[in-house]
Amino acid sequence: MTLRIAVLGDVHYPYLPGGSEEQIAARDRFYADVFEQFFAETADLYVCVGDVTHTGHPEEWAGIARILAQYHDQPFRFVLGNHDTLLQSKSSVLSSMNQQRHWVEQLEHLPLLFLDTTQESRRDDWGGAVDREQLEWIRTRHAESAEPLFVFAHHPLYNTTAKSDEPMMYVQNSDDVEAAMASLSKQVFYFNGHNHVQSIVKHPRRSNWVCIQTASILSGLRYRVVEVTSMSMTVNTKVIDAEGMKETLTTLYQGIPDYWHNPDAVGEETDDAITVQRYDLKY
Repeated sequence: MTLRIAVLGDVHYPYLPGGSEEQIAARDRFYADVFEQFFAETADLYVCVGDVTHTGHPEEWAGIARILAQYHDQPFRFVLGNHDTLLQSKSSVLSSMNQQRHWVEQLEHLPLLFLDTTQESRRDDWGGAVDREQLEWIRTRHAESAEPLFVFAHHPLYNTTAKSDEPMMYVQNSDDVEAAMASLSKQVFYFNGHNHVQSIVKHPRRSNWVCIQTASILSGLRYRVVEVTSMSMTVNTKVIDAEGMKETLTTLYQGIPDYWHNPDAVGEETDDAITVQRYDLKY
């Protein structure tokens, strides 16, 4: 049996209260196209790795909710990103979207771990951290499993994916987080966003761990599709059909001047895909 998970990077859906009619129309057109193509992908689960909104404004979350309502029969999850709580508390956001801050769920036989790596409403520090409560919670999960662990978080682990060695571009207490996760499985696949560039690397400090970073959809126009079988895990990259989107994006960028557009968001060819065989495990 093959399980499929579609993974979307930073969305940065903006409110645009002072935006022109043209900018608002560009926003609505762009995100309608992106989510239509994303949800057209056949998958058992759809995940966004944070920064769903640009500032966390209630109108931004309302806009996202309207889009998601069109796909209510398709299971969608998201983790918080640093932009998601700039104007609201985490509890307010999660209550409005009817979601938990961190949790574990099973997709058939696969354990999925969703983490909150964001700080509360910090404009001066957009780096990541996993609080003590979550660390203790991770440690109380079931003992090490023979199944690989799939982790979804906004910030990357330190010095793994592209730009994750730069200030405020990684989980500050990565060592503690890694140690906690290591007690759950020998094989970990860690999915994150935040750094606005595609990147896939084998963890430099932990055997059998792979880190998969997905670029902001505004810059990369890409999402991931994960396929898991009894023998392997494969990550592929799907490119959003961008015909006619260049002008739309230019107009949209003008409406959100504080958005960091990375012109190198697509990464290298090696950042497009990876296949890991289950029998490649090193014990």
